[in-house]
Amino acid sequence: MVSAIPRRHDTRTPEKPRKLSNPRLKGDKLIVRLKLRPSILAQFPTKTKPLEKKPTTKPLIREHNAHQLQFLDQLISEQSTELNRLNQERSITMQNIENYERVCSMHLDTLHRSLADACDLGMTSCELKDGDGDSTRLLKDDIQQMRQGVQNWSRILMEAKQDLASKKHQITMIATSLKTLEEERQQLSQWM
Repeated sequence: MVSAIPRRHDTRTPEKPRKLSNPRLKGDKLIVRLKLRPSILAQFPTKTKPLEKKPTTKPLIREHNAHQLQFLDQLISEQSTELNRLNQERSITMQNIENYERVCSMHLDTLHRSLADACDLGMTSCELKDGDGDSTRLLKDDIQQMRQGVQNWSRILMEAKQDLASKKHQITMIATSLKTLEEERQQLSQWM
């Protein structure tokens, strides 16, 4: 709220007019600005405005729906691309798992044969001793290497299976999301 009040104790002489920064202001008036606190303003009710004065027009609704449809199409396209990529990775991981199982099985078979040979030779331990002959030493080395190989390939196989389970979960989540987006797009296209 702005009001003009006359100045008190004006000491200017009438011969010298006061210079005004704003030429529209004339006379001996001072502009005072009054600021109201929010608590004071809250005491005076204000008129509430209705949310919608005018109904939205059909062209605006169509334009909004067109933008939403375009956004949904782009999102569906990105999700489909991601789903295809994950399916390809899943098939590669499944092939790798088959190969890992085959290699692990080969190592395990070799370990079993080596252990059977050790039993035939009457070995009681796989630890190297000073009195072992060359063939016994080679057999013990072979058993140790096969044990490590089986452990390594089993670990690799478990990691690949966990990776496959993770990819399957991601594929399920994206497929569910994609189905929902397709339904939204279908509903939105009916309004167009």
